[in-house]
Amino acid sequence: MESSDAQDDAGSIEAGGYQQEPKRTLGSFQVFAISFAFISVPVGIFATFDEVQQTAGPVGIWLWPIAAVGQTPVALVTAA
Repeated sequence: MESSDAQDDAGSIEAGGYQQEPKRTLGSFQVFAISFAFISVPVGIFATFDEVQQTAGPVGIWLWPIAAVGQTPVALVTAA
């Protein structure tokens, strides 16, 4: 059951001639921002790889598959 505030908001939107629906498109800036964020993670891993190898040893190699699993959904969102 909706609250009275939510009903008032929905009524105001419809009274203005609009339908309440989410925007499902990405502009060029949004795609750039997502791509930039996607590139930032591998750059951080490359920049700290030497230090991770010195402090964590072979365990640091497991960062690659973990980062790849985490970045795959981001790549799929960007590709859509």
